[in-house]
Amino acid sequence: MANNQLGPFYASGCHFLRTCSDVDECSELQSKRLCAGRCVNEPGGYKCACPSGYKLSQDKRSCIDIDECETGEAFCAAPVSGKAGSNFCFNIRGSYKCEKISCPQGYRLENRHRCTKVDTSCRVGDWECIHQPSTYSYNYITFVSFLDLPAGKVDLYTMSVPAWPKATTKFNLRLVTADSPPTVKARANIDSFLLTTTAQSAVVSIVQSLEGPQSIELELSMELYSGDSFAGIAVAKLFLYVSEYEF
Repeated sequence: MANNQLGPFYASGCHFLRTCSDVDECSELQSKRLCAGRCVNEPGGYKCACPSGYKLSQDKRSCIDIDECETGEAFCAAPVSGKAGSNFCFNIRGSYKCEKISCPQGYRLENRHRCTKVDTSCRVGDWECIHQPSTYSYNYITFVSFLDLPAGKVDLYTMSVPAWPKATTKFNLRLVTADSPPTVKARANIDSFLLTTTAQSAVVSIVQSLEGPQSIELELSMELYSGDSFAGIAVAKLFLYVSEYEF
């Protein structure tokens, strides 16, 4: 737009011969982050656009995640009624996952997220049988790329200890897998997480801000003792999805 004043000639974004050239606000004001998503230059201005899986908010600059599980866009959004182990929909920022829990042999699906051992009896001295987990729980967690950690950590999951007299526990956290494309510079490792235990619970926290997209599987196991006697093992599988963007 040309802005003319009386007296000396003045024009913003125009040449002396009064031909105007467009100012690329997206490039010149890049440091001001005009858009949360993508900035698109237009003649005389700009507009904001969002990646696939997001929609533009009312402020015309922020991006809002589309929950495909709620809108029905995901093919697994509607679970098959009464069908154990059917796919269920899990929304992540900018996309979704269709997950299916398949219990290990000798276990049955108790609810949508837990497998329970069918036969809990073991022969005397059969330590392999005795040390098989009584339950597996499957937990799905998502967060944005470069998640802000205001207190140096963010708690992701808590496992509670049964309220038994003289109950003691031994917890262990291990990294099963961490998958990411080659463009992700820092893949998650076990040091990206912290396990904090008390007499009542164990808490898994993230202590490193991770770049996305990444998919991570952690396994938290709890050995339970009643006095000096071994009482069982429970395993929680944690599936973490780091979205590609910071929103």
